[in-house]
Amino acid sequence: MAWTISGSNRRGKRQWKALLAAAALTLVTGCGGGGSSTPAAITMSPTGSTAADQPFRELVVGVGTHIGGQDIDKNIAALTRLGVSSVRDDFFWSGLEKVPGELQIPDKLQRYNAMLEQSGISQLVILDYGNRFYDDGGKPVTDEGIRAFARYAGYVASQVATTSNIEIWNEWDNGKEPKSAESYLKLVKAVSPAIKAARKDAVILGGSVTTAGIRNGWAVELVRGGILDYVDGVSIHPYVHCDRDSRPEAWIRLIDETAGELQRANAEKEVPLYITEMSWPSHSGACGNSAETVAKYSARALLLVRTIPSVRGIWWYDLTNDGMDPQEREQNFGLLQNDYTPKPAFPAFADAVSAIKGAKRVTRLLSPSGVVCVEIEDQGGEKVFALWADNGRAAEIAASIESKEGAALATLVVGTGARQPLPAPAGRAVITIDDTPRLLFGVQKLALAEVIWK
Repeated sequence: MAWTISGSNRRGKRQWKALLAAAALTLVTGCGGGGSSTPAAITMSPTGSTAADQPFRELVVGVGTHIGGQDIDKNIAALTRLGVSSVRDDFFWSGLEKVPGELQIPDKLQRYNAMLEQSGISQLVILDYGNRFYDDGGKPVTDEGIRAFARYAGYVASQVATTSNIEIWNEWDNGKEPKSAESYLKLVKAVSPAIKAARKDAVILGGSVTTAGIRNGWAVELVRGGILDYVDGVSIHPYVHCDRDSRPEAWIRLIDETAGELQRANAEKEVPLYITEMSWPSHSGACGNSAETVAKYSARALLLVRTIPSVRGIWWYDLTNDGMDPQEREQNFGLLQNDYTPKPAFPAFADAVSAIKGAKRVTRLLSPSGVVCVEIEDQGGEKVFALWADNGRAAEIAASIESKEGAALATLVVGTGARQPLPAPAGRAVITIDDTPRLLFGVQKLALAEVIWK
């Protein structure tokens, strides 16, 4: 397929008629058309198939919270508005075992857990960090420390009713020694049986691998070391905000490459991936982005991530900012300000969650260079198309549209929460795009004919 692309932004009445005429093409299920250009590459799975070739599997979409310093009621209200299905939070070992051998979940965590369950939101529990009674408060590496950590893990698994996912440690490959894959695997081999003994249906995640660990082969070492004999999936933390190309389209390439590397390390068998932390910070310092840019990136990342079939879940880090300093990176990862005021990313994230929730297939389609086109299909065959520009420019696209019988054509710019009618006389339309995703509803087939960049 190929497309006609122009850089002109001068459009008179004749040009608009020509655009609409160009849209009168044979329709295909995709973002193709006629003309001349080089199409962008499809994001493929490691096996060369798209998500459309895989059996239906609900994607878990969640956010991280730090309930110790947050308001339970405000969290529940925000989580409900977002439409997420899971929350990731720490169950600090030091907070549960304050007397050697005695374990107790703090009251606030118990209340939070109960309210999440009532709201139909599952938890991803992080079993993490040291306890002063073992190994000098550091990582559990001695036999005594590992046994104590396993006891704590089994206790948490037996007590937390909404736990569907349990993650063993947080970023072992980061911080103090030991950081080796071998030392982490030793812990996992002892802790996993304790969790399964307490809760057979628990989904156990291992790794929580940092971006550095993804890139230096630490995650591959885990797979080669047999971690999948003890866990149900590998969790990763692929942050790219300090990369030269930090766009979501570069981020999804990292996910795709990681999925491929892990699959090859696993004798070409798919490795279930859980992205338990990711996001872009909105601080004003190095590696920061504007709040508006983060909003666009959050939606684009969510719309793209389901195109990688091995990804089972994604958790944005995190719900609220952890502080109020606009220049401090670690305080500005939230979808909400520290006082729960929504940032631009909050409604954008919510719109993207709504678009992909329950999706049976999400496929990135061939499209003109600079244009990203994603097709989302639910279990009933209803489709939503998402279009945006990944080059920071705006464009007008002549398109041919075949609408679903009885459906009203509409468009929604993520972050606005409001659909607008999509005029398409005789099945032809001119669609304006920029770097904020635009969703198209009521469309069964879509063909892009000409792209005019502004």
